[in-house]
Amino acid sequence: MDGRALWAESATSVPFNHARSERAAVRSLRSRRKEDAALQTWIREIAATKRRYGCPRIYVRLRREGWRVNHKKVERIYYPDEGLSLRRRRRKKLAAVPRVALPRPTQPGRCYALDFVHDRLVTGRRYKCLTMTDLCSKEVPVIEVDVSIGGHGCAGFWIGCF
Repeated sequence: MDGRALWAESATSVPFNHARSERAAVRSLRSRRKEDAALQTWIREIAATKRRYGCPRIYVRLRREGWRVNHKKVERIYYPDEGLSLRRRRRKKLAAVPRVALPRPTQPGRCYALDFVHDRLVTGRRYKCLTMTDLCSKEVPVIEVDVSIGGHGCAGFWIGCF
Protein backbone atom coordinates (compact mmCIF):
# COMPACT_ATOMS: atom_id res chain seq x y z
CA MET A 1 0.00 0.00 0.00
CA ASP A 2 1.23 3.42 -0.79
CA GLY A 3 0.96 6.42 1.56
CA ARG A 4 -2.20 7.86 0.07
CA ALA A 5 -4.18 4.65 0.31
CA LEU A 6 -2.99 4.09 3.89
CA TRP A 7 -4.05 7.62 4.82
CA ALA A 8 -7.48 7.23 3.18
CA GLU A 9 -8.08 3.94 4.99
CA SER A 10 -7.10 5.36 8.37
CA ALA A 11 -9.24 8.44 7.86
CA THR A 12 -12.36 6.37 7.22
CA SER A 13 -11.82 3.72 9.87
CA VAL A 14 -10.69 5.77 12.89
CA PRO A 15 -13.45 7.61 14.76
CA PHE A 16 -12.61 11.29 14.81
CA ASN A 17 -13.54 13.68 17.62
CA HIS A 18 -14.00 17.11 16.00
CA ALA A 19 -14.30 19.01 19.26
CA ARG A 20 -10.64 18.50 20.09
CA SER A 21 -9.05 18.92 16.70
CA GLU A 22 -10.86 21.83 15.10
CA ARG A 23 -10.10 25.43 15.86
CA ALA A 24 -12.48 27.63 17.80
CA ALA A 25 -12.88 29.90 14.78
CA VAL A 26 -14.25 27.02 12.71
CA ARG A 27 -16.56 25.52 15.32
CA SER A 28 -20.19 26.57 15.13
CA LEU A 29 -21.60 27.68 18.45
CA ARG A 30 -25.15 28.25 19.51
CA SER A 31 -26.13 31.65 20.79
CA ARG A 32 -26.03 31.90 24.57
CA ARG A 33 -28.41 34.87 24.65
CA LYS A 34 -31.28 34.40 27.03
CA GLU A 35 -34.79 35.08 25.94
CA ASP A 36 -35.40 38.81 26.12
CA ALA A 37 -39.18 38.81 25.73
CA ALA A 38 -39.89 40.08 29.24
CA LEU A 39 -37.27 42.81 28.95
CA GLN A 40 -38.54 43.73 25.49
CA THR A 41 -42.12 44.15 26.69
CA TRP A 42 -40.96 46.18 29.69
CA ILE A 43 -38.90 48.50 27.48
CA ARG A 44 -41.89 48.91 25.16
CA GLU A 45 -44.10 49.72 28.14
CA ILE A 46 -41.69 52.37 29.45
CA ALA A 47 -41.32 53.86 25.97
CA ALA A 48 -45.10 53.99 25.57
CA THR A 49 -45.74 55.70 28.91
CA LYS A 50 -42.75 58.05 28.79
CA ARG A 51 -42.56 59.20 25.18
CA ARG A 52 -39.66 61.60 25.77
CA TYR A 53 -37.42 58.90 27.26
CA GLY A 54 -34.60 57.83 25.02
CA CYS A 55 -32.45 54.73 25.30
CA PRO A 56 -30.06 56.02 28.01
CA ARG A 57 -32.91 57.14 30.23
CA ILE A 58 -34.79 53.86 29.81
CA TYR A 59 -31.60 52.02 30.74
CA VAL A 60 -31.26 54.04 33.97
CA ARG A 61 -34.90 53.38 34.83
CA LEU A 62 -34.48 49.64 34.25
CA ARG A 63 -31.45 49.59 36.55
CA ARG A 64 -33.38 51.45 39.26
CA GLU A 65 -36.22 48.94 38.99
CA GLY A 66 -33.81 46.07 39.62
CA TRP A 67 -33.12 44.72 36.13
CA ARG A 68 -29.56 43.39 35.82
CA VAL A 69 -29.08 44.43 32.22
CA ASN A 70 -26.24 45.92 30.20
CA HIS A 71 -26.75 49.20 28.31
CA LYS A 72 -25.73 47.48 25.07
CA LYS A 73 -28.55 44.96 25.39
CA VAL A 74 -31.03 47.78 26.00
CA GLU A 75 -29.72 49.52 22.88
CA ARG A 76 -30.06 46.33 20.81
CA ILE A 77 -33.68 45.98 21.84
CA TYR A 78 -34.59 49.68 21.74
CA TYR A 79 -33.20 50.93 18.47
CA PRO A 80 -34.90 50.91 15.05
CA ASP A 81 -35.27 47.17 14.47
CA GLU A 82 -37.99 47.28 17.15
CA GLY A 83 -39.39 50.59 15.94
CA LEU A 84 -38.65 52.33 19.22
CA SER A 85 -36.72 55.45 18.57
CA LEU A 86 -37.12 58.75 20.32
CA ARG A 87 -39.59 60.97 18.55
CA ARG A 88 -37.71 64.08 17.56
CA ARG A 89 -39.34 67.36 18.34
CA ARG A 90 -39.60 69.77 15.49
CA ARG A 91 -37.82 72.98 16.26
CA LYS A 92 -40.14 75.92 16.75
CA LYS A 93 -39.56 78.49 14.07
CA LEU A 94 -39.07 81.91 15.56
CA ALA A 95 -40.07 85.06 13.76
CA ALA A 96 -37.09 86.98 12.49
CA VAL A 97 -36.56 90.04 14.65
CA PRO A 98 -35.62 93.10 12.64
CA ARG A 99 -32.13 94.18 13.54
CA VAL A 100 -31.66 97.78 14.53
CA ALA A 101 -28.35 99.53 14.02
CA LEU A 102 -26.76 100.99 17.14
CA PRO A 103 -26.79 104.77 17.32
CA ARG A 104 -23.47 106.37 16.42
CA PRO A 105 -21.84 108.48 19.11
CA THR A 106 -22.18 112.19 18.43
CA GLN A 107 -19.58 113.64 20.82
CA PRO A 108 -16.00 112.55 21.46
CA GLY A 109 -15.25 111.08 24.88
CA ARG A 110 -18.70 109.51 25.32
CA CYS A 111 -18.24 105.94 24.03
CA TYR A 112 -15.08 103.81 24.06
CA ALA A 113 -14.10 100.35 22.87
CA LEU A 114 -11.39 98.08 24.30
CA ASP A 115 -9.48 95.79 21.97
CA PHE A 116 -6.44 93.51 22.02
CA VAL A 117 -3.82 93.71 19.30
CA HIS A 118 -0.95 91.23 19.30
CA ASP A 119 2.12 90.79 17.17
CA ARG A 120 5.64 89.35 17.17
CA LEU A 121 9.02 91.01 17.32
CA VAL A 122 11.84 90.16 14.91
CA THR A 123 13.32 87.95 17.63
CA GLY A 124 10.09 85.92 17.74
CA ARG A 125 8.91 87.23 21.09
CA ARG A 126 5.19 88.00 21.29
CA TYR A 127 3.64 91.10 22.76
CA LYS A 128 0.11 92.35 23.30
CA CYS A 129 -1.40 95.81 23.13
CA LEU A 130 -4.60 96.70 24.95
CA THR A 131 -6.06 99.70 23.17
CA MET A 132 -8.90 101.99 24.14
CA THR A 133 -10.51 103.62 21.10
CA ASP A 134 -12.89 106.58 21.09
CA LEU A 135 -15.74 105.51 18.80
CA CYS A 136 -16.64 109.03 17.68
CA SER A 137 -13.23 110.49 16.79
CA LYS A 138 -11.49 107.09 16.23
CA GLU A 139 -8.57 108.28 18.37
CA VAL A 140 -6.66 105.94 20.64
CA PRO A 141 -6.00 107.91 23.83
CA VAL A 142 -4.42 105.03 25.81
CA ILE A 143 -2.42 101.94 24.83
CA GLU A 144 -0.95 99.41 27.25
CA VAL A 145 1.80 97.18 25.87
CA ASP A 146 3.02 94.07 27.70
CA VAL A 147 4.17 90.53 27.05
CA SER A 148 1.07 89.15 28.77
CA ILE A 149 -1.99 91.04 29.89
CA GLY A 150 -4.33 89.05 32.14
CA GLY A 151 -7.72 89.83 33.60
CA HIS A 152 -6.29 91.83 36.49
CA GLY A 153 -4.20 93.86 34.06
CA CYS A 154 -7.29 94.66 31.96
CA ALA A 155 -9.26 95.69 35.05
CA GLY A 156 -6.40 97.89 36.27
CA PHE A 157 -6.11 99.46 32.83
CA TRP A 158 -9.84 100.18 32.71
CA ILE A 159 -9.88 101.68 36.23
CA GLY A 160 -6.77 103.76 35.50
CA CYS A 161 -8.41 105.35 32.47
CA PHE A 162 -11.22 106.93 34.49
